[in-house]
Amino acid sequence: MVQTVNVEDLEEATGAEKPSALERFRVRVGLQIAAAIFALILIVLVLIAIFAWQTFPDFAQLKELQPDGAKAAELYRSEREQWFTQIKDLLQLLVVSLLVPVLSTVIGYIFGRQAEASQ
Repeated sequence: MVQTVNVEDLEEATGAEKPSALERFRVRVGLQIAAAIFALILIVLVLIAIFAWQTFPDFAQLKELQPDGAKAAELYRSEREQWFTQIKDLLQLLVVSLLVPVLSTVIGYIFGRQAEASQ
């Protein structure tokens, strides 16, 4: 059986104070900023994935440049390692070093303000 509880009654029973309009506004703005940063991270990840797909080394092209199978395989391996390093560095530079700390700062601010308001 589901029991419906009025929010005002719950606040009175627990002694919780209703957050002010300014606090609700700050939390709403903080959540919107966090959502925007999260969307930016997703957009950057999609763009890096497209870039990675477009720049992935093609074995057929390398085989044309180097007809010898063993040398072509070695060239392909080195090209693939360079490609992987390039993509990893790009992800680290844009996402891990720049956007994730900003997102965690905003989320920390939101939860810090909520914890401060509840005390």
